[in-house]
Amino acid sequence: AYTDLSRLALESGDEARALEYAEEALETAHALVPAPGVRLEVLLGAATARAEALARAGRADDAVGVLAPAIGAVQAAPDGVARAETVARAERVLREAYAQI
Repeated sequence: AYTDLSRLALESGDEARALEYAEEALETAHALVPAPGVRLEVLLGAATARAEALARAGRADDAVGVLAPAIGAVQAAPDGVARAETVARAERVLREAYAQI
């Protein structure tokens, strides 16, 4: 839910609120999701939302720092732990953040 709220805040132009929601999404994903496969999917979604908000706020370095490890964890995991569209979105956001650096 926090991931979705972060994206909605970004769409409405409220970068500060998007950053808050995305941070909550990451904290919640780390604390509440016990199953490794589900956890990676949730973490990747939350990290993507946080990276989008950071990049939009002009903090591309921080965006890469949040998202690159999450993508690496999913890539190192067995196939199927994250949906292809979640991975594709994360990779797109990462490319865009790198381009801003």
